[in-house]
Amino acid sequence: MASLNLGELLVGHIRSNQTVFRTESGEVHDRNETVGGSEIGMCMRHIAFRKQGAPEDEGYENKLGFAARGKNIEDWVVEALRSALNTEAANDE
Repeated sequence: MASLNLGELLVGHIRSNQTVFRTESGEVHDRNETVGGSEIGMCMRHIAFRKQGAPEDEGYENKLGFAARGKNIEDWVVEALRSALNTEAANDE
């Protein structure tokens, strides 16, 4: 039985369903010429290298560390809020 790579399936789906932006004249807009809203706040060097087509470092592998960090922050915020709410509730008694 062949194994499925869910990551590859999802990336393939995303790539095949990307939005195409057009200029007023109907030409396809080259998004490398502008910075989009989702890029605001990113590292300026990262944006510049990506927009200019610089190659990634040899051997670089995106391990989705941002997702793990986001999950850790979410867990921390939940615990901090629980603690704060418990303290407030205890003070109100």
